Amino acid sequence: MSRTKREGPNRRGHRPEFLAEAKKANLDLDLRTGEEVEKTIANLFKLEPSISNKLREILK
Repeated sequence: MSRTKREGPNRRGHRPEFLAEAKKANLDLDLRTGEEVEKTIANLFKLEPSISNKLREILK
């Protein structure tokens, strides 16, 4: 992921106008760093070993 995409959530989450809009909309924010978002997305795409083994066999 590019540096800009990783740092974007960090900067956006700390902007006073962003936080004010969220508060006005009654949003409960759980701000994450770009690195945390990247890690979460990567974990979503991890496959269980049994599934990846089956796919390896199918694709041989």
